[in-house]
Amino acid sequence: MKRARGGDVFPMRFLSRNSFAFTLVELLVSMTITIVLLTLMVQMISSSQQVWCRTKAQTEAFRGARVAFESMARQLAQATMNSYWDYNNPTTPTLYVRQSELHFVSGPAETLIGTGQNVAGHAVFFQAPFGFSNIPTNTPSAGLDQLLNCWGYIVKYDSDLAQRPAFLSAKPQLALHPDMKRFRLMEFRQSADQLKLFQLNTPATTTPPTMPSPLLADAKTATDLYAWFRTPLNTASQTLADNILAVFIQPQLPTTTPSLPAPTDYVYDTRAYQLVPSSLSITARVAQSRHQLPPQLKLTVIAMEEKYWNSLSTGAADKMAANLLTLVNTKLFQDPANFDKDMQALEAALLALHIQYRVFTTTIAIRAAKWVSVLEK
Repeated sequence: MKRARGGDVFPMRFLSRNSFAFTLVELLVSMTITIVLLTLMVQMISSSQQVWCRTKAQTEAFRGARVAFESMARQLAQATMNSYWDYNNPTTPTLYVRQSELHFVSGPAETLIGTGQNVAGHAVFFQAPFGFSNIPTNTPSAGLDQLLNCWGYIVKYDSDLAQRPAFLSAKPQLALHPDMKRFRLMEFRQSADQLKLFQLNTPATTTPPTMPSPLLADAKTATDLYAWFRTPLNTASQTLADNILAVFIQPQLPTTTPSLPAPTDYVYDTRAYQLVPSSLSITARVAQSRHQLPPQLKLTVIAMEEKYWNSLSTGAADKMAANLLTLVNTKLFQDPANFDKDMQALEAALLALHIQYRVFTTTIAIRAAKWVSVLEK
């Protein structure tokens, strides 16, 4: 009962059983369902965030490798040869052959550089009109953007001390910042003012006097033929990207070229004919590559994640690097016909070592290549 203002008493109205309301049990059930749904949503959001962060981290980790890969592809596309047809012998000519003062060579790095230098995969060296020089800007020859340069790429496992400024190599700084050994993609860049590609021989005193001839054209051994990039390689190279395990380069030749057998190795040398002794006949493939750029190159770059190397001690890193060098240089990639199979074996080995990696590959068209199928004229 409830008393009104005037003192009258009115009966209290009770809620009926059919009125709209939630019982305590219903509230508890709804709260439980809501908590479960919120928990699932939080887990889904957290999982998505982890995937996004991991993907972003991997993208950031391989960004430098991608930039280096694209830069390498652009530079290789500008390789030049400037070949022409001339007599095979200036004194007793018998036929026309392709001639050039330049040189393009690619193949296993240990073949081009030599063993024992911790090089991995393939290397390539060539000339291109990049206009790179150290000529002072106030000289008349400055600003020539078509000057010829010697260029190249090679992967080495080495310390970063050679790339550091002097003050970071001192003992106090070295104790705080130890050297880091990594697989690095090195870019060989020889400026136009330091070019020794056209260096001449000093002729012997004769009567009548003889004209000096180019050292490169007279080279009969790999030591002499490759001296133009072997000698200045360490001083004229800079790191293009860290954690690049290997680079592989496969010249792509036209399938319509007559009498040209499939290659049995990865070497492509426009001056390989100079290394063939006079007592032996030059093969069709060596004759075909004489002073002639391949029309296309298949470029493959294998990049690894920095985090793996940071987790290794110096001794463990050196041991791992030695195993990878043996795998890349000796056990795999000996025959171009098995390239795909070798790549699968290498990827399986990297996965077994829990190394995160990324493979970049593309086909490069060399714009200055003017492929001619005939061997002589």
